[in-house]
Amino acid sequence: MPELPKHRDRLVDGGEDQRPRFSPSHAQLQHVEIHVSDMKQIPAPFKPNEPSRTVPAELNRLSVEVSERLAEYLETAEDLVLAPGTRQSPLSDNPDHRVRVGVMTDGEWVWDLAWADLVRESRISPGGDFMDHVEGLDYLLPEISEDRIMEICEVLDIPY
Repeated sequence: MPELPKHRDRLVDGGEDQRPRFSPSHAQLQHVEIHVSDMKQIPAPFKPNEPSRTVPAELNRLSVEVSERLAEYLETAEDLVLAPGTRQSPLSDNPDHRVRVGVMTDGEWVWDLAWADLVRESRISPGGDFMDHVEGLDYLLPEISEDRIMEICEVLDIPY
């Protein structure tokens, strides 16, 4: 029977190999960085008077249950602007992939109505801060005063 002492450094009790199964090369890591940086970025929900930001359009980030609850929150909020038509989805090069047009608010955050469609169809996350806000409200929209709606419209230069 052959000696196996040279393999002892890779084995622990039970005989399991402890070496890493995959160790990416520097070139592979560069490819990953390029891939992530090439991911589509879409305008995220924002707070009035704060700089706009984008989030990566990473598919299937939310569970089906969370995406349904969030989509309902997003589409039933107070509308600041609604249009009867649709526009091409920011996620697709296909002109037939459409999303609704509007600007919505819950009194603290503002977002494009298209987010409801993107969340429901592709389960994209609108960002951690916004998700924390909505989860903190247990997906229940707060009451918004007319004065607050007028303030937001003024900041965003939306006729009211």
